[in-house]
Amino acid sequence: MSDTYAHLTAFHEGDQAFAHLHPTTEVTGNNGGPDLTFHAELPTAGNWRLFLQFQTGGKLHTAAMTLRVG
Repeated sequence: MSDTYAHLTAFHEGDQAFAHLHPTTEVTGNNGGPDLTFHAELPTAGNWRLFLQFQTGGKLHTAAMTLRVG
């Protein structure tokens, strides 16, 4: 991960479109959260596979989910 405590990568089903986002949530000191807010304007409708990576207690976590954009 880069210099941020979390990031989100989104991949569009069926082509090579993707987005890489960092949280818009304010960071206090070197900590983020407990809420994470991202802003994205995805260019194509359809299914987007999202991968969220974040750190807590010095450990990297990854969560995957699918978002349907209409």
